[in-house]
Amino acid sequence: MRPGDGQKRLADEAFRRLEEMIISLRLKPGQAVTEPALVEMIEIGRTPTREAVQRLAAQGLIRVQAGKGLVITEVNPFDHLALIEARAVLERLLARRAAAVARDALRRELVDCAVSMTRRAEAGDLEGFMRQDKTFDTIVAQGARNRFATAAVAPMQTLSRRFWYAHQAGTDLEPTARLHVAVMGAIVEADPEAAGRASDALMDELRQAAKRVLEAEAAGDLVLSR
Repeated sequence: MRPGDGQKRLADEAFRRLEEMIISLRLKPGQAVTEPALVEMIEIGRTPTREAVQRLAAQGLIRVQAGKGLVITEVNPFDHLALIEARAVLERLLARRAAAVARDALRRELVDCAVSMTRRAEAGDLEGFMRQDKTFDTIVAQGARNRFATAAVAPMQTLSRRFWYAHQAGTDLEPTARLHVAVMGAIVEADPEAAGRASDALMDELRQAAKRVLEAEAAGDLVLSR
């Protein structure tokens, strides 16, 4: 093991734990936090936690304020609509490419992911569903073998998961699961055209969901965190 490998693994684990806490709203939008408090929460040392915070800031989940510490960024449906517009282009590219070039082993992993995601959706298990959603994103990214598109879309995927926790946690998961499964099925069948269409349908549903949140806010049923 190279000297820096252990430190990198700790930083990766710190990032994973903090990301999950932010996405699931255990660390709430707008909440002020300190680095020592985060170290205590995740029980990982100061240096790995600091590296994780820098990565989270780059992804738009933490805002570093000079002289004021750290703040968990707000969830804003207006911003989310713009995010979906950009994300849709990258997701279509990754889905089509994964359908064309993914290795058989990854296609088999997608079959397993589809089964597991469907079961979590049927059980109303939001946390389990979101973990499968991240697994889905990871497998498609690996299958597509385009590190530039993957790096660009990853923060958008993370922010989308947090948006779901913030505004759609009580909704039926099964329709969204079916849209994910359609993408996975097209990739498994090595059909780039179908994968592109399925990806567009999934992104359109996410876009419509954000619009419904905005409509609820306009009607006075929701207060946005800004």
